[in-house]
Amino acid sequence: MQKLLILVAFILFPVVCNVAGADEALERGIPSVEKTARIDALFQELKFSTNEQDAFQIEQKIWIEWTSPDDPELAKLMQQALSARRASDFDKALRILDRVVANWSAYAEGWNQRATVHFLRGDWEKSLTDIAETLYREPRHFGSLAGRGVIHLQQGRLDLAVQSILTAMHHHPYLRERNLIAHLIEEAK
Repeated sequence: MQKLLILVAFILFPVVCNVAGADEALERGIPSVEKTARIDALFQELKFSTNEQDAFQIEQKIWIEWTSPDDPELAKLMQQALSARRASDFDKALRILDRVVANWSAYAEGWNQRATVHFLRGDWEKSLTDIAETLYREPRHFGSLAGRGVIHLQQGRLDLAVQSILTAMHHHPYLRERNLIAHLIEEAK
């Protein structure tokens, strides 16, 4: 009987470890409590900013927090992806970002950056899919919300464009895309 228990333990041990590893992988990319608190505080400042210049400075701090994950390996990959995107090497950026979202699925900015690359390539549907993933993880992501609005505008879906940009403005009142609202509302009439 004891030999049977030892045999079962040897068989089940790797299975249990793999399940535990899968749970850990799903949690990879979740920001630390400290980072979450900093982002929350910045969003409060942004929401109540009184001018465009202050809002822009706060926005830049939020982008730094979003694109600077706690995990050193993830941070390195994000810098590589951002560099590739800036150099218009979209294939390389996508390869890196595919790895990011596969291995750090909870990391919202990985999805957002991949959505941005799809957008830059003109692949609206893939971009919208990744925007949905971003917003699932970070509903306040004004960049994704504004991007969704611009895509809807490109698709001629003016009502959805207005809705997305207004939602983004709820979190970022001085969002650059706010200038489209008056034009879009007039077009939607």
